[in-house]
Amino acid sequence: MTIPWVIYYIPFLLISIFSKINSLIFILLFLFSELIFTNIEIGNYFLQLGNLFAVCPAFIQWYKFTGAFGGTIAILLLVYLVYLIIFRKRNYCLILLFSTIVFVLFFPFGESNNIIDKKGKSVIVGTVINDDVEEVLLSNSNLKLDYIITPEAAITLREHSFHLSRQIMSLKRSLKDSISNCTLFLGGWIVDQNNKKYNTAICLSRNNPLVVRGKQLFIPFGEVVPYRDKFQKAEFINKLIPDTVSLYNSNVELIKTNKHTISPLICYESMFANFMADQCIAGVEVFFILARNPFSDNKKTEKLIKNIIIVNSIITNKYIARASTYGFSYILTNKGKEVKLRNGKNNILYGPIILNNDNTFYVKYYKSITWIYFIVVISLIILLTSKSKDNKILF
Repeated sequence: MTIPWVIYYIPFLLISIFSKINSLIFILLFLFSELIFTNIEIGNYFLQLGNLFAVCPAFIQWYKFTGAFGGTIAILLLVYLVYLIIFRKRNYCLILLFSTIVFVLFFPFGESNNIIDKKGKSVIVGTVINDDVEEVLLSNSNLKLDYIITPEAAITLREHSFHLSRQIMSLKRSLKDSISNCTLFLGGWIVDQNNKKYNTAICLSRNNPLVVRGKQLFIPFGEVVPYRDKFQKAEFINKLIPDTVSLYNSNVELIKTNKHTISPLICYESMFANFMADQCIAGVEVFFILARNPFSDNKKTEKLIKNIIIVNSIITNKYIARASTYGFSYILTNKGKEVKLRNGKNNILYGPIILNNDNTFYVKYYKSITWIYFIVVISLIILLTSKSKDNKILF
């Protein structure tokens, strides 16, 4: 995480120290860098400023139109207007400040903007928060659950004939009584004959064949080194982040079961709004997240991740259910609001979700919106830079 953080902030530090640029141009450069950083391979969504508004999801329903970058613009605009009022004595900016606050708080009228609750299909999801999946299934066979999701890497299987392994057969037998028709989304390591490990999500039910989806997106400089061939001489990076990540070629991205289309995301994948938008366009009705966060500062990290997932639930207009070991397990509505869950036996939480295939404006047009952001920001940087040289800048 530290390497992307340094790459992101060092340019701004150098600009601040060595350049006497206009403060508005500096803000536009910040916006430009965020656009770049969230659309390249080494990008990191932890650093997106717009995610700060996730603490008040009712007031950011307009993210369905702008994405999280709209929140970044709003935050920087508020800060800039306050700066102009206090330090530059631009009192006329009070009107702009008030208008921006009204927009952020009330457009488009928060919770009243509900487009799917009457159209969706309701099901019950259980989230397992430990790795003893079989014991959880057996002790909760009286619950009427449609889906159960487990944490990431809850089971380890050998690739050769793992469909018929003792562990899989035992889990299938555990789906009985009230959960006999339940579908289990199981986080699993699949190990091949060369001992390479593949991080996967396994869809398992009593009467249907297994479906496996491999993890596609990884933490840059955390799980994987982007452009590793260019870092061959950087031994400290290769020692710090060994090349142990492999893609499992299952050719499965979405899973269709019980007439529903589901995306089982594995941990870090849940932070990529545009990746999730593509899946929504492909027909996803709900997202399940299989996660694990054993880091020493996992509570702080989990809060950051939850903010991002709240924003993504609003952007995609989808319910999101998450199961995590050493972290937070929860269900979020399509408005980013946390669902009140009930406790089962042996660390299982369960609650209702609503599935839908209605896509937001941002999901449908995010590529065009991103290009518009780029064009507007670059044009303003060029325009204000030229005016600044002529001493014609207004602010």
